[in-house]
Amino acid sequence: MESILTYQGSNITFQNNGKIMVNANEMAAPFNKRPNDWLNNNNTQQYLLELAKVRKSVLADLVIIKKGGNSSGTWMQEDVALEFARWLSPTFAIWCNDRIKELLKHGATAVNPEDLLNPDFIINLATALKQERAERERLAIEVEIKSTQLALTESELQKSAPKVQYYEDVLQSDRLMPINVIANDLGISAHRLNHFLKLNKIIYYTGGCYLLTVKYRDKDYAHTRTFEYTDSYNKKQSTMHLYWTEKGREFIIGLWNKHLEASAI
Repeated sequence: MESILTYQGSNITFQNNGKIMVNANEMAAPFNKRPNDWLNNNNTQQYLLELAKVRKSVLADLVIIKKGGNSSGTWMQEDVALEFARWLSPTFAIWCNDRIKELLKHGATAVNPEDLLNPDFIINLATALKQERAERERLAIEVEIKSTQLALTESELQKSAPKVQYYEDVLQSDRLMPINVIANDLGISAHRLNHFLKLNKIIYYTGGCYLLTVKYRDKDYAHTRTFEYTDSYNKKQSTMHLYWTEKGREFIIGLWNKHLEASAI
């Protein structure tokens, strides 16, 4: 699960997939430095060796370099990231430490701590986590099926049929996503994207919820979901949210790209 926060105008990505990793390239950007400037330091290399011993880990798990895709760059395990942050700036190190504490305590982090008490924020996080878990399960089942398919006897194929059917019918089906997932793909905030869709008369706001305008309701772009929660007065409340299909996501991205092209002319 990823949390993308802003420090001095620069986005910094924190990942929490059982262990916390931070994008070091994004950390270094506000200070016009590079991760290699620190990693090649003799003191740093000694620190990494000692940390690996203490954590009973390997160096490859402490600093990971990813190439290609949206997660490309140098990623540092939380202990390493904090040492790197102290080298960049003491103030920045304190900020990073606070964000990591939030991740460890809540499983998520927010620019404003009060966001962690906001039902809308929690619902969006829960939805993103559910999608991520479903994707991991889909990949695991896909690998299992492919690796055993050639060796299966007719009897074994029959035993595997329910799992294959689950893979085809459930995990491959379209999943709904909150607007912030699409906004992250575009590199903008959910508020800005909702405002853009509202200006283009794709959605409108009423009763505390965004809804599709009449023109787009029958296009299978989005659906509403109702959630219940307990407010600060311990009263049961309900709220409705608009969630987008993959078809809706493609529509929004296409509309946004056309907007950027028109703005560049």
